Amino acid sequence: MFKQRRKEHIFLILLLTAAAAVRGFLLFRDLEYDEIWSLEKYAILSFSGIFSDLSTPNNHPVNTLLIKSLWFSRENFWSIRLGSMIFSLGTILLLWQLGRKLFSRTAAWYAATAGAFLPPLVIFGVTARGYAGEIFFLLLFALALINCRKGSIFWSIVAAASGLLAVISLPTSVLYIAPLAVIYLCQMIKKRRFKPLSFGILLSSAVLAGVWFIINWQKFICQKQFKEVFTGFSGFFHWFYTSLSENGICLWLLIPAIFFLWKRKLFRVLMSVIFFPLAAAVFTSPAPARVYLPCSAAGILLFATGFGIKKWRYLFMAILLTVQIFISYPDRSEERITQDIFDTAEVQNVIKIYPPAAGYVLRWNHPESVENFFRQLQSAAAKEFCALLVPDKEKITGFSINGDVAAIDLPFSLNAVSGNTPPYILFLQKTASVIPNRWYFAIYPPMPKENMSALYRDLKPEKSVVFNQWLRADLTAPDGKTHRYMIFAFQVDRHLRLPENYPCYIPLEK
Repeated sequence: MFKQRRKEHIFLILLLTAAAAVRGFLLFRDLEYDEIWSLEKYAILSFSGIFSDLSTPNNHPVNTLLIKSLWFSRENFWSIRLGSMIFSLGTILLLWQLGRKLFSRTAAWYAATAGAFLPPLVIFGVTARGYAGEIFFLLLFALALINCRKGSIFWSIVAAASGLLAVISLPTSVLYIAPLAVIYLCQMIKKRRFKPLSFGILLSSAVLAGVWFIINWQKFICQKQFKEVFTGFSGFFHWFYTSLSENGICLWLLIPAIFFLWKRKLFRVLMSVIFFPLAAAVFTSPAPARVYLPCSAAGILLFATGFGIKKWRYLFMAILLTVQIFISYPDRSEERITQDIFDTAEVQNVIKIYPPAAGYVLRWNHPESVENFFRQLQSAAAKEFCALLVPDKEKITGFSINGDVAAIDLPFSLNAVSGNTPPYILFLQKTASVIPNRWYFAIYPPMPKENMSALYRDLKPEKSVVFNQWLRADLTAPDGKTHRYMIFAFQVDRHLRLPENYPCYIPLEK
């Protein structure tokens, strides 16, 4: 027995080492847009602000606190991912523990191996977002519920704390906790193991989470604008299939699993954990596949129920892991388009208009492009005409002067620079007159804050879009000085007198 445990521990250490090595390889990659947004917009808030500024889904409070604690310098940006990495490695241990406790040693090794190498768990395990922490706390909550069935006070406290931390990590955690809590309560009542003290501890956690939801309810409602919308049954099926496959759950493998394993209680419990959040999305608006990442862990344990067979179990494990890794391997087409923008051959006097996401990425991950941008702006303002690169075929996206995401439709045809993907090039001509009810572009060289504020007072939020938002922050130009630039598109209802020091008005030609 001692030798068997020693072998298990050695193999587990080797597995964790391999998992850490895989994650370490991705740790130093460029920051993603959501990570930069959390770092620049939310990590600067006070403790109370982090738990109350919830009108957008980018603020994952526990993760934001970790970013605030772990970020030491811009040169060591990868440090903000260490919290997610630790949670990710802890998830492997919890999957191993749950697989062994619920099923068998073989199931435990499958669960741990899948947790170590399944692409979504690897990627979000080194992404400074709240998903890795959410999965860790949800699995710890499940393990604690199993251990507190006999009224254990210690495990009741662990369950209460982990459940509350999961909800604070991501509010959608309540969709995974709810079915587990209901099933647990029904089992306790049925088997007459109901312990008032243990139940009281768990209930206190639910009350605290409920109070937090009620206080911030209006802010959570604002998040619905970021949800997807179904377009008929085909749209629903595509979202449903994508949400499962991108999280390593093959829809077609579920069919035989349901047929052979439906009578097992644990199988039904895990099925409810996976499908309850997906069913709830029909009534609460669907979210992107990454929001359903806890389904990855539930799916791993769900398929682990099939390892009761002794013959061919290792071959079955290898095939299953291969299928899961294959269907959940990420598609990086969006990154290729963004990279295409960065790699476009430089054209003299070209001003690039980036979407909000690419703007943040440009400032953080491509500082050399920022320096080139300064030179382009200075050159364009002195020429008779220049050209704009538009990264979206149908719209130009940016921010309103109030800070909300805004867009304008393009009332003209564009020529693609590289094939059928962005960017597109648009030629602009310098003008001295501004006609009402027509879109114009304005390029402003560095301006003091008071000039920018005065300019905003003359612009209407619904008829102006500010581009490359990062230019309005204090940036160091190639000359070593700190400057602010501004690029925006606008319409006027009447003649608008703009500051004479900045005469570069560029109309949008059809």
